[in-house]
Amino acid sequence: MSERAEGTVADAGEAVQRKINQASDAQDQLVDFIKDNPLSAVLIALGVGYILGKIT
Repeated sequence: MSERAEGTVADAGEAVQRKINQASDAQDQLVDFIKDNPLSAVLIALGVGYILGKIT
């Protein structure tokens, strides 16, 4: 493989790793929100479920 292709593959791998880290951070924030605000989390989930049920 050429050096240019290897660099592109390495850049793509780094971008994927950044996105994985961002998703992990978002999951951690969601878990913290649910722990801190359980009633709000349940009400939001019910609201989203209701809306999705009406759409389909």
